[in-house]
Amino acid sequence: MNPREKFDLLLESLKDIQGEFLADNMKVIGFLLIAIGWLVTSEKSRAYLKSRPVVGYFAIGCIIIASGIHVLYNFHLFNQSAMTMALIDRLELVERIYYEPYLISSNQMAMHIALCSGLTIFIGVMIARLKDPGPST
Repeated sequence: MNPREKFDLLLESLKDIQGEFLADNMKVIGFLLIAIGWLVTSEKSRAYLKSRPVVGYFAIGCIIIASGIHVLYNFHLFNQSAMTMALIDRLELVERIYYEPYLISSNQMAMHIALCSGLTIFIGVMIARLKDPGPST
């Protein structure tokens, strides 16, 4: 494979990695926003979680575990992006400015992790603050 073919292959790979990173994060953010909307608007869901605290704590645990897995996956894509960029750099065919926009930057990582973590914490706090209504009087 000549250097130009390697460059084309690596550039497409870098684009795919970035696309996967963005699509995955948008799906997670969408899911978290739907979950928040469900908790805010559904009296039945809040009443159910109030009457069964174990279910609420289980839900919080699942959300925390899923968020942790999501963060690890983001780091995997971030590292893949950096390694692919390093391979492209070694070819020295094109100036970096032309393909650097496809690199997953540390700022993108921080922004997505902060947003997803913030939404996850918000959901956890919403569930944890639900109180058992107790017996009716």
